[in-house]
Amino acid sequence: MTGTAFGQPYEHVEPPSPPVRSDVLAALVTLAVPLLVAAPVGLGWAALAPRAVGVLAGGRYLQADPSSAAYIAGDGYFLAAVLLAGMVTGLAAWFFGQQHGPAVVTALAVGGVGAALIARRVGEAVGVEALERAVQGGAARVDVALDLGALAALAGWPAAAVLAYLAATLVRGRGHGFSSG
Repeated sequence: MTGTAFGQPYEHVEPPSPPVRSDVLAALVTLAVPLLVAAPVGLGWAALAPRAVGVLAGGRYLQADPSSAAYIAGDGYFLAAVLLAGMVTGLAAWFFGQQHGPAVVTALAVGGVGAALIARRVGEAVGVEALERAVQGGAARVDVALDLGALAALAGWPAAAVLAYLAATLVRGRGHGFSSG
């Protein structure tokens, strides 16, 4: 398309767009990265989160303090871990895949959901065997395994990832921030 603007001739040139194959590959990588990072995030949650204590009473294990803040703190630690991981994966996706647009953002959101689920599963599995051994051995006190009570925290990873991507896009659009090439 050609024409004149303010009396000067111009030719409209479409910016080159990456081929669809490249978009699909970028989306697959963006989907895979959070899933690969999820297990270490779950292990970090399990290592850092406080544990509630159970006591043996009458042949059964009961919570030593049912109103223990450890349960709430455990959920908070999980939320902090997935928010941080989401921000990092969102910024990485923007930095390496911003030219691929919607395919990357969609994969980032889907990968974030899957990653949060994996991190939860891994974190909750840590310490279960030790707890079972302690129960079988008749220990008077045991550390209770982690259990994510606030399931809404699972939305932390995809939300943080997409918001970080959006924030980086807005900053870049205003002429500030990172340069990818």
